[in-house]
Amino acid sequence: IEVLALLEVEDAGAELELAHPPGADIRWLHRAPAGAARGALVLAELRAARLEPRHCYAWVAGESSLATSVRRHLVNERGFGKEQVYFCGYWRQH
Repeated sequence: IEVLALLEVEDAGAELELAHPPGADIRWLHRAPAGAARGALVLAELRAARLEPRHCYAWVAGESSLATSVRRHLVNERGFGKEQVYFCGYWRQH
């Protein structure tokens, strides 16, 4: 199983130690140095990622509008079936 995790945080100080399988591609994306809006780095990284929809399942969790945007991208632009994407908005940004 290949794992790609895109984790967007303010800066390196917000990173957490995560248990993960060997070979997992864990990418910490830092907003502060780039001056990026919340969610922008995840969407840009996802758009650039090499994904093969036939062999993928996406589990998406985070801010509500970001989770929805990621699902739309995967289904509408990358050819994922809706059943291949679990998404959950845990909070709303105001």
